[in-house]
Amino acid sequence: MSSLLLIWIVIAGFVYLMSPLEQLRKLLSSSILSRNFAAIIALQSMLWSLDVELISGLSLHFLMITTATLVIGLRLTCLAGLASLLLMSAAGMLMPELIAEQWLLRILPAAAITYTSLLLVRHYLPHHLFIYIFVNAFITAAIAITCSILCLAAWYAWSGAYTGDEIQHHLLRMLPLMLFPEAMLNGMVITVMVIYKPEWVRTYQDLDYLGPDN
Repeated sequence: MSSLLLIWIVIAGFVYLMSPLEQLRKLLSSSILSRNFAAIIALQSMLWSLDVELISGLSLHFLMITTATLVIGLRLTCLAGLASLLLMSAAGMLMPELIAEQWLLRILPAAAITYTSLLLVRHYLPHHLFIYIFVNAFITAAIAITCSILCLAAWYAWSGAYTGDEIQHHLLRMLPLMLFPEAMLNGMVITVMVIYKPEWVRTYQDLDYLGPDN
């Protein structure tokens, strides 16, 4: 069994666990959620197409997965990411054989890190607007893209797609340069949304973060 087929089997399993029919019902029952879902697919497709090719077949781009997870939730973010990759492939901006790799190694880890961080922050830190923006959006976005790049590096090293020197020189060297812009981009977007359109952010409630106890 080829590694690509194995990856697609793993993705099919993850998609099944995300209850796509249940997520579809949620989208159909909420105009805000469905509009945000469609907007995220379109914006991610455009953002991810603006990648920087380091060497042949190896490129990097900003993710914005943290923002998507905070706005529409973990499961819908993963499904939106898959839809964005399929849209890019249909438009000729992504080779079809890279869809599975990109989803499993870039999108899924970043979304999982974001959601896990959200749960930990809710449990251990005060419910404060500054904490929601700075920790959940800014810091978590930096951690999420770090995890994503490290997953890519580990996969390329294991599969032999690139040598250790190529991974170190072209991929891992770029990691520090990606952290702050990714964090700033997500932090700014979430800040604007919770101030002007808090009802669009699924994981945020004014009562929790701006209530009398905060």
